[in-house]
Amino acid sequence: MDTLKVGIAQITSADNVNENLKVIMGLLETLKPRQANLICFPENCLYLRLKDGEPILGFELSDPLFDQIAKWARSNETSVHLGSVPLKLQHGLF
Repeated sequence: MDTLKVGIAQITSADNVNENLKVIMGLLETLKPRQANLICFPENCLYLRLKDGEPILGFELSDPLFDQIAKWARSNETSVHLGSVPLKLQHGLF
């Protein structure tokens, strides 16, 4: 690869994972194949806690939403970076 083409996506995420995922997938679908080698989404793109005191939602790597995004990335020969996703792992939330 001679040139790294990076796409930057900006979204206004909220506390609804399904709606945020719809927005993410909609933005990805607007890209032409191989238009970018890497597409970057901002931190908290999957979930943004809007109310103080509410628990932070964590994601497991087995969550089907990651498969949906990965499937799109593979079929379009690109990589997708989701900024700052809180992961639930064996020893807590990271």
